[in-house]
Amino acid sequence: MSTVASTPTLLTVGPKVPADVTTLADFVAWCRVNPKHATFGTPGAGTTLHFLGAMLGRTASFDFLHAPLSGRWRDSGSGQGRDCCERHADRQLARARPVR
Repeated sequence: MSTVASTPTLLTVGPKVPADVTTLADFVAWCRVNPKHATFGTPGAGTTLHFLGAMLGRTASFDFLHAPLSGRWRDSGSGQGRDCCERHADRQLARARPVR
């Protein structure tokens, strides 16, 4: 086996997650305590980001509910950021893109 490709991925959280949740370990612990709020948004079902979120929940032993996001997600993820900021989604997974 070998690595064929690598893509940086971001996990962003919205205002429903307390400010003291600052690490991935803190976030996983919070999701376990708040299962009704453990949801994540991606561009759509079956995408790589959907798979990554499902694997995070499975590996960390909590139910991470997928909620496909609306908006122009193909256009630099703008729809995802808007949904998260406008509180339609609690958190999102997104591909990191280089800044030019």
